[in-house]
Amino acid sequence: MEMHAEHIEELAEGYALGALEPGERVRVEQHIAACPPCKRHIDSVEDTTHMLAFVATPVAPPPRCKLKLMEKVAREQFLQTPTRRSRTVNAMSMWAAVATVAFIMSGAWSMRLQQQLSEVTGAQNQIQGQLASLQTERATMTAQIAQLTTLESVVAAAEAVRSLHGAGSAANASAKTYMTPGKNEAVLIVHNLPQLPPGKIYQVWVARPELQQPLTMFNPVDTTEPVPLQPPEPMDSYNWIMVTIEDAAGAQQPSKDTVLFGEL
Repeated sequence: MEMHAEHIEELAEGYALGALEPGERVRVEQHIAACPPCKRHIDSVEDTTHMLAFVATPVAPPPRCKLKLMEKVAREQFLQTPTRRSRTVNAMSMWAAVATVAFIMSGAWSMRLQQQLSEVTGAQNQIQGQLASLQTERATMTAQIAQLTTLESVVAAAEAVRSLHGAGSAANASAKTYMTPGKNEAVLIVHNLPQLPPGKIYQVWVARPELQQPLTMFNPVDTTEPVPLQPPEPMDSYNWIMVTIEDAAGAQQPSKDTVLFGEL
């Protein structure tokens, strides 16, 4: 819509103060761009407005300018406040959603890591248990090999062999003692001793008048079983050798249940 010079004069103060509606301000700027006199008038009003701060006595703007300015301020506050709140709420909602997702993901990841750690720990414990079992078996086998090696050397070096005969519940059993006079080590190799019930064990004895010396206790695994003997004195210092059935803890005096007997 075409704007007249008279209307420009009415709006000059509001333009200079920045109190016009956006549409009115655009129309004023379009008019003064093509109208040098109105442009000079607007510039003059703006210069005067800028000088108001330096005047000794302040000059109040026209009532209509003040009214327009206050309306503009109120309108901008009304329009901008909800927008800021909306943006704040939207930003808070977005961060809350991100935090929730991050919390859920971290919780799920933590549970997964704990499960994996539990699985690894279980596998490690199982491997350690198997390793300990293998080490125990190895130690047992090493000890058995060492014992067999010792027994073989004693048997190979033996200078005398003494026979034992079965008796009582082991009438079909037999044994041989491999020994060397003057030495207090020997090997007794037994054959066909029957398995004993739980709580019982075989025990070897060497004896002479007024002395019965308890020696090795054993429970045969095979039909032929080597038994190491280490009496406190040389084997040839004793007169007899025998095997009895005793309680599992062994005994200091032989029972009457003798299953093998022989002379030394």
